[in-house]
Amino acid sequence: MTRNIFIIILLALLLVNCGKNQNSKERWTAERANAWYDQYSFLAGGNYVPASAINQLEMWQEDTFDQERIDFELQHTSEIGMNTMRVFLHDLAWKQDKEGFFSRVDKFLEISEKYGIKPMLVFFDGVWNPYPKMGKQPEPTPHTHNSGWVQSPGREILSDSNKQNELKDYVQSVLSRYKNDARILIWDMFNEPDNANAGNFGGGSKAPDLPREEKLKRSFELLQKSFEWAREINPSQPLTVGVWGKPTWLKAPDAIEKFSLENSDVISFHSYQGPEETKRMVKGLQKYNRPIMCTEYMARSVGSTFEAILPIFHKNNVAAYNWGLFSGKSQTIYPWDSWKKTYTSEPAQWFHDVFRKDGTPYSQKEIDLIKALTSTKPKFAKRKKTNEQPNIIIYLADDLGWKDVSFNGAIVVKTPNLQKLANEGMVFENAFIASPACAPSRAALLTGLMPARNGAEANHTYPGPNVEILTKQLQKNGYKIYSFGKIAHGKKDNPHGWEHFHIKSANLDKVVKAFFNDTKVDGPICVMIGDRRPHVSWTKENIYAPNKVDLPDYLIDTKETREHRGRYYSDVTGFDQTMGKNLKFLETILGENTITLMSSDHGAQWPFGKWNLYDDGIRTPLVVKWKGKIPEGKRTKAMVSWIDILPTLLDITGSQTPNALDGKSFANVLTGETDAFRKEIFTTHSGDGYFNIYPIRSVRTPQYKYIKNLLPDYYHTNHSDILRNDGAGAYWDSWDEVAKHDKRAAQIVSKYYQRPAEEFYDLNTDPNEQNNLINDSNYKAEIERLKQKLNDWMETQDDQETVFRKPYPLSEPKPSKALVEGLKRK
Repeated sequence: MTRNIFIIILLALLLVNCGKNQNSKERWTAERANAWYDQYSFLAGGNYVPASAINQLEMWQEDTFDQERIDFELQHTSEIGMNTMRVFLHDLAWKQDKEGFFSRVDKFLEISEKYGIKPMLVFFDGVWNPYPKMGKQPEPTPHTHNSGWVQSPGREILSDSNKQNELKDYVQSVLSRYKNDARILIWDMFNEPDNANAGNFGGGSKAPDLPREEKLKRSFELLQKSFEWAREINPSQPLTVGVWGKPTWLKAPDAIEKFSLENSDVISFHSYQGPEETKRMVKGLQKYNRPIMCTEYMARSVGSTFEAILPIFHKNNVAAYNWGLFSGKSQTIYPWDSWKKTYTSEPAQWFHDVFRKDGTPYSQKEIDLIKALTSTKPKFAKRKKTNEQPNIIIYLADDLGWKDVSFNGAIVVKTPNLQKLANEGMVFENAFIASPACAPSRAALLTGLMPARNGAEANHTYPGPNVEILTKQLQKNGYKIYSFGKIAHGKKDNPHGWEHFHIKSANLDKVVKAFFNDTKVDGPICVMIGDRRPHVSWTKENIYAPNKVDLPDYLIDTKETREHRGRYYSDVTGFDQTMGKNLKFLETILGENTITLMSSDHGAQWPFGKWNLYDDGIRTPLVVKWKGKIPEGKRTKAMVSWIDILPTLLDITGSQTPNALDGKSFANVLTGETDAFRKEIFTTHSGDGYFNIYPIRSVRTPQYKYIKNLLPDYYHTNHSDILRNDGAGAYWDSWDEVAKHDKRAAQIVSKYYQRPAEEFYDLNTDPNEQNNLINDSNYKAEIERLKQKLNDWMETQDDQETVFRKPYPLSEPKPSKALVEGLKRK
């Protein structure tokens, strides 16, 4: 007896364990779901009921199943590029005539296959009339939105747990028949199960739905059962159920929403909101690392239009199902408020639907957009796919002027490797940093926040302890971060927790090669390389003849200036050579699926460059390459900021992007979809120790720049004119000498040290910002507009206009090296 009991227990345990190991009753893994989704290009279609049917029953009943109409309509939808449809089944249609029902479903699938359409089939629906009946369906209520749609199951079954259980045979017989049918894309288990239908069939109307709490309870009960029944059959297609309504489910899902998000193989949702809210939903759902489908959208009069929404879905590779295709008995050309408001004729703006009954499009412009997007595969997938995520190379120069590279027109200085990168990628002609000093610029890059918000305002200051470094989001998404040279700023040993941190900037080609020769690259990686060049002190090995170098007209042409310019150019070329070696080596180990981004932290250490908000201080070279994804050899005029770089990389790689950043993704610029991005660029400067105590703020548009100098009664200075070190600012002595007898030179020196409270430049006619138009009445309106924009922006940034050290008043002698050394000793 004991032995028999032992055997029974053992067998029971084995059966339990076997059950645990059967994937048939388990949710698909994210890897399986993503692999399934990757079979398809951009999935786009509609919620489908033929124009001849008022609801699901009229579509599927034998007497009203309109095969010819379905063929006509699916042909039209396929011709505009649609490749999927969301189609509602009904339990009563199955119950009354099982074999006939399956025969009609087979015929529908046959027609769908003929036109390359894979449908999503929906089992249950919690929306509209809770009293479905077989037989002749009612005629539409004139001019009323979806007046005849019915729930499945009806109230009588939904409200009774035992009657719910009778639906198991419906679900499982359908799934058993089609579980391996390649014509079917996916199963939607329950449309809006928690819809209370208030104001339509609820809220005291003549055909009330269940009371809200009872509806939620019973629908949740059936939803859980439906997933259990489906998992027992284990179809080859995935399961989903969508979240809908106000997206509180992004942060605080209720029980039904939580179940839906945690049990769906593929995440689905509804959005009838405008573009910004839709973007927020998509971004919030990407954290689940699964394919995303929007199974309802497009209601023109509330801002959900094809033009506004479909490009968002395409960009993010979200399957898109608009509501409404052919205007017909469902009457969804009328808005939701037609339940309460009287309409007497066709509205000027249709609410849903794409075609008139005869196949004429409502809007040819919409048709053209749908065709364009469905004919192109999304360039950037928004999911974490470890085996397919791009590797990333971020390559930074230090103090490299935007004009001093060949791809931005430099003639004398040679940068062949930068030119090669530009030929293979996209050049941004209007890229800007956040602040023209090393520490605040790099802090803004790494945080996506402007200096006043991240805490690094003056040079040699750093982000606050509670400010997130955005590379952490890459790490959470499976990336390993390898840093070489000057990426962040400061002397701390790996303050950001990167997998490798080599702080020295010398011999970077040898350092990088040695590291990767000894390191196995496992999974996606982000390699960040920061060369110290052409930061001062510039090399003594001058490869450029001083008499051959070119000088901008706002520098004073002296022998010493030219010698230093040649040394600066020599470091630029040295940077280019090392970068070329590193990129060539990294290409051999990372392959083509690599995003390479090159830029500089701000302008060069020349007067009116670094530490200034003129373009030579804030404008930066930027080129981005990704073979097969980013157009080669393209130039864009889109204005972007350094605060946008990491949000863009997070966006492209499907990593989570924190809320409330100042930076935003310019991925759609990289794809070539647009050349428009920022309308204004804001920049700030707050000083650098004892050498530069001159805070500045500015706003720049494509044509104009307004500059606010916070301390116009004090000297503008920096390390170069105070220290006058060899290889940095030693040419200043020659400037002082020339300025004694040369009026133009004296003006340049004066302009360097003394600035007005406000400056305004027309960049179209004065790109070097030499003619201050602040008092020109012709520009008064534009000056006031930009001044107000800057002040408003500073307020939103909580910019306190902090002066970090005691400035040097114009009433006293210019600050000298001796003065600064004395202050530092104090």
